[in-house]
Amino acid sequence: MTTYTARQIGAFEPEEILDLQRGLDRAALEFLDKHENELPSGYMEGLKDCYKHTMGTSRLLYEALVDCFKSRGTTGFPEAIYSIDLKTGNIETDKNGRRVSYTTEVLAPCTSSMLHYVNYESNDVYAIFPPMKSAERAFEKMVKECQREYVENRDENIAKFARTNIRSENAPSGKITDPNFMKINDINTPEQQFASTDGALVKIASKSVVPTDIFRLTITSRYVADLEGLIERCEKKFPPYIKFLKGERNAYKTKLSENKRGYFDIKKLAKIRIPNTDRVFYVEFQFKQTNMFFAHIRSHSAYEDFRVAEAERLALQDKIKNPKEEVSAADKKRFVKLHTECETKKTDCLTIHQNAIHQSNLYLMQKLMWMDDNARGLRREPDRKDGRYALTEEVLKKNYIVESYDPFDGKTAFATNPDEYLNKNYYLKAIGVLPESFDEMSKNAKAEVDEMWNNLTPADIRRFNRITETAIKYEPVIKSLQTKLKMLDNNVVMNMIAENEGVKI
Repeated sequence: MTTYTARQIGAFEPEEILDLQRGLDRAALEFLDKHENELPSGYMEGLKDCYKHTMGTSRLLYEALVDCFKSRGTTGFPEAIYSIDLKTGNIETDKNGRRVSYTTEVLAPCTSSMLHYVNYESNDVYAIFPPMKSAERAFEKMVKECQREYVENRDENIAKFARTNIRSENAPSGKITDPNFMKINDINTPEQQFASTDGALVKIASKSVVPTDIFRLTITSRYVADLEGLIERCEKKFPPYIKFLKGERNAYKTKLSENKRGYFDIKKLAKIRIPNTDRVFYVEFQFKQTNMFFAHIRSHSAYEDFRVAEAERLALQDKIKNPKEEVSAADKKRFVKLHTECETKKTDCLTIHQNAIHQSNLYLMQKLMWMDDNARGLRREPDRKDGRYALTEEVLKKNYIVESYDPFDGKTAFATNPDEYLNKNYYLKAIGVLPESFDEMSKNAKAEVDEMWNNLTPADIRRFNRITETAIKYEPVIKSLQTKLKMLDNNVVMNMIAENEGVKI
């Protein structure tokens, strides 16, 4: 699907934008018509439905956001709408470096936009709409991924059902011999399907055949604790036609040892029933911290490179392991090179994500410093002898992300030196000198950071140094968070504690 920037769309009249999107819808349906026979009967219908009247469909999402952010005395309209390049994270600015803002007239399925809101704690919230997934990519995903996984899940669950030896008129011997005896009525729904036999409720399959991420929406805010509040707000204030399905992938609550990519977000799937029709479609919601959203953009190119290299590596691996003819020396050499490339790209992704976690914690230290400053300004006595405040500790516990199990050292965690530039980079982003889209792993990153750092005022540097003072003050709290998470993440430790206390786990 052809996509446009908000700047390009903004040059059109509203009716021209609508006509443009209608033309894109027709092209998508024509593509799917050409591939009608490449999918089992009935599978294409649900996919085609996603590309009918997409402007009206996507408008329902925008209206839901208006309802979500509407409150007494506010309209629910965004503070601003920015044009964002989702390949680089760059936001359009004018010649003076100010972000260019548009009206809701530019919102369309063929463009990307970033809506700016402010939450109840006066923190910036952004709703990012990427272009809807093209019909070509959705079809490819449906054929190569969803259909295969659907069949695998279905067969696996039917096999599990057969092993239960539950008798039914369809399986008089107590075992299911025909894998097609129970068919899912609606293959296009991602909601869990069940079949009841002799009173037994049996889960059959839960994977949608039609991709559920054709429409996507990312909602971000600076701190972790904001995200749960945003989800609750959406669930409470969204209009009746949109509902979150049960279940979510919450990477923020994933054990440290299991989060191999250092990737943090919360994903939820929502069903939208188009008013006055029987049509439904699904939207993938991603809730992320704003800096992690930009980090994921930077890591995406590395991940795509990894994905391509990994596919070629696996094909060569199969060729080498199951040779139908003699494997050439060139293929073997290429296999080794691809293995190295894959490992390098994986490391790049992990480094970017780990950097984003540390950046998030530096932002948090700045917020804690601000809270303590205000408490002292009001002559409030600290709740702890070492000068800590209970409210600040509470915010720290809700928002700090444990980076590793190495004991936290407040003196060094956020400090800098002539050769260090990552903490400088995070601070420059925090105070708005650098954009979030700045790539700290680029070739000239260190030189650019050092140049901007040298232009900071003494007051800026003093404020940066006080972040370290805050980290030292709250070091015991962070160490306790590390210890608690390690206990939850380490079964050996848990079992040792249980045995010492005489508790059986």
